[in-house]
Amino acid sequence: MKILFLVDRMSGGGAERFTSLLSDKMVRDGHEVLLMSDTYFPSVYPLNESIKGYPLFHTPKESGSLLCLFYMFRHVRKVMKAERPAVVIGVMPVMNLVAIMASIGLDIKTIVTHHTSFDRRVGIHIRLIQNYVYRLASAVTILTQADDKILGNRLPQKVVMPNPLSFPCITSEIKDRKKNVLLVGRLDVWELKGFDLMIKMWARIEQQFPDWTLDIAGSGRTSSMQYLVDYAASLGVSGRVNFLGFCDEIDAVMRNSSIFALTSRVEGFGMVLIEAMSQGCASIAFDCGGRQKEIIRSDEEGLIVENHDEDAFISKLCLLMEDEEVRSKISRNGIIRANSYHIDLIGKKWEELLSSL
Repeated sequence: MKILFLVDRMSGGGAERFTSLLSDKMVRDGHEVLLMSDTYFPSVYPLNESIKGYPLFHTPKESGSLLCLFYMFRHVRKVMKAERPAVVIGVMPVMNLVAIMASIGLDIKTIVTHHTSFDRRVGIHIRLIQNYVYRLASAVTILTQADDKILGNRLPQKVVMPNPLSFPCITSEIKDRKKNVLLVGRLDVWELKGFDLMIKMWARIEQQFPDWTLDIAGSGRTSSMQYLVDYAASLGVSGRVNFLGFCDEIDAVMRNSSIFALTSRVEGFGMVLIEAMSQGCASIAFDCGGRQKEIIRSDEEGLIVENHDEDAFISKLCLLMEDEEVRSKISRNGIIRANSYHIDLIGKKWEELLSSL
């Protein structure tokens, strides 16, 4: 089957990583895969060499133009007419819009993939795409059962499709891990990721754990980094908060870390959570509308804190830091749970969806 992926760019983020993983899996399963993206932004995720790439824009001026949507629509439709894919898969709302509109009248099935929660506050243009344009798609993939309940009878063609795990689970316990609490995410969305919450909570407990550090991995604008650096300094913990920047081998960072914390105020799924669990990090997470409880189902697999209760989070985090036996048990069970999201298992669900179309 010939499949065309449409993604804005491959310069970083969970949706882009999903695109890299799924497109590679589909090539390995014998599909002919094409991918269109903004090639004026460098890709940070590897793509299978067999994938045929096309640019969304022909010049840098098109990429930065107010008419960029028009240029995307024109170039995508031209490729669709020339290549005649059986299915086009859009990634994120704007590319979902382009996928649906560019395929009108071409007898091409469209799958739109939604990579955040449906109760997240978004701009009116995104809300219109979600509520009306998505109805025209052949299928709509959503990340969680929680969003399935939110949507109810809307979008009857919706399919719950979790994101796949990015790398293999470790197979043996790692003893000599760094004593640290790790956070991972783009610094430009630090408020959504709750990095400020973690720094504030860290200031309340760091003196109890003088041999531990708080490590934040992720890149962003200088202004975003400076805000967080200044915030840590204002709370007197700048010497115990490390900013690691963008890490090419984040799995290696996770393998060397003791605890992973997900402190997001909004989180559609928690791809980074299953990644950390797969590398043996004992994980703790704020639950966002029941979504993280779909990943961490019990205290044996990780620790969940409801309603962004900072006191409860601190209490459970201190337990993890104090008790090596608890950390070890959660680490082992977390690895087993993360295996449920292996790309081969998620790939089978995608094959079933493609067959149904």
